[in-house]
Amino acid sequence: MTSAKQKEFWKYFFDTFNSGKYLLAKFILTSVLCIVISVISNLLGVKELTYLNAFLSLSYFASMISFGISSGVLVFVNQNIDSKENVSKYVRQGFELNLIASLLFTAFLVAAPRFVMEKITGYLPEDYTFYYIMCGYFFLTCIFGYLSNVIQNFELFKITLFVVASPLVLTIISFLILYFAGAFYLILIAIMYAVTQLVGTVFAIVCLMRNKLFPINALKPAALKFKASQWRLLFSVFFSEFVWSVGYYATSVALLRVDEGIFNTYSYLENVLDLLNGFYFTYAIISSIRITQALGRNNFDLAYKHATYSIYATLVLWFAYAAISMILIYPIALGVNDAYFNLMFIALPAYLIINLFRFVGWMFCSYMLKLGGKTTLLLVMEILATLYLIGLCFFIQYLPQNVFLIYTMVSLGDIVPVPIYFYMYKSKKWMVNINDNSALAADTKTENLTTPADNTNKK
Repeated sequence: MTSAKQKEFWKYFFDTFNSGKYLLAKFILTSVLCIVISVISNLLGVKELTYLNAFLSLSYFASMISFGISSGVLVFVNQNIDSKENVSKYVRQGFELNLIASLLFTAFLVAAPRFVMEKITGYLPEDYTFYYIMCGYFFLTCIFGYLSNVIQNFELFKITLFVVASPLVLTIISFLILYFAGAFYLILIAIMYAVTQLVGTVFAIVCLMRNKLFPINALKPAALKFKASQWRLLFSVFFSEFVWSVGYYATSVALLRVDEGIFNTYSYLENVLDLLNGFYFTYAIISSIRITQALGRNNFDLAYKHATYSIYATLVLWFAYAAISMILIYPIALGVNDAYFNLMFIALPAYLIINLFRFVGWMFCSYMLKLGGKTTLLLVMEILATLYLIGLCFFIQYLPQNVFLIYTMVSLGDIVPVPIYFYMYKSKKWMVNINDNSALAADTKTENLTTPADNTNKK
């Protein structure tokens, strides 16, 4: 880049984080709060804590449902951002679709408790009262996840911070009450979890209705009508979330089959460095909004420029991520477990290389190429990568137990697709306007990248 381009990029880079400071605070705060909740729940000493953890692990699928559906709907929302009527229509249709999917999955949980707990989680409880209450928590988590993603999409980042953090803070307070009261009953914990999600859901609905720029009553009935191409995009985004989840768990299983130390080290890095991922996701989310809105206005030059700067930003964030990780991880690892300290000298560099390709791949796949509705090839790549990881579970234990080799093997699913994604990005075939009212694309070739919050609802 020329010096002028470099100045433009760095100004855009820092302006983006300035506009997303509350979003970044949300990621950091929620990571810290989740760690605190994990610590307190273990301090409670609940006799059947395994039961609690087993069901909470299923809540990951609640996030998959809400994120998968909302990600597809938000492509339609952002490409129609200049039409309040279309924006409201897509948000309400997405809510109904999310509601149907949540009800079906919750009905399955209610109808097959023994299968879910025994076959999926490997834990068979004596009493299912806790289980059924937690099914209500699962359903509310699906609804809350969709609504919070919609609020975030409207760049109401300050509201997003409070909407997402409030149930977590309430959870911590509830746990502390139980801790000091000495009442460690699972039923109380289940009720507490369900109530916190209910409070968060109501808070999200009210905030969405009071949005000054796009006041939307998500509960208002809407005809669930999508075009064939829109259904295809929704399905592919939703299904790719499910496939990715399977691949993520397959990675953990593969590492566990090799060596417990390698698995624990990998899990430790995933949990600790999740705090730093917030910086990447902050930039990626804001960038995705900018790109999609530019596509909806037929401003393809601006969309491509946003996308290009996203790649530069990804590399900058990864180098910062790697430097901070090496400064923080080694002394923490030494203090936590001496046995893993030596292993960390090999595991951390290997893990950082994996995340380099993850970051680039995610930016291409989740936050760039999907935004124009070109999702079929991306879904195929995700399926192939997941099938590879599942197959790896069966033969990885026969490989030499070299840490760098093992990490390289599990990262191939992230490494191989990147050149294909890069080719798709350079071909510009992903730059498509799927706006219902493409005539609204009157915001022509304005290419001012120094004001990334141009559509932000002013608080």
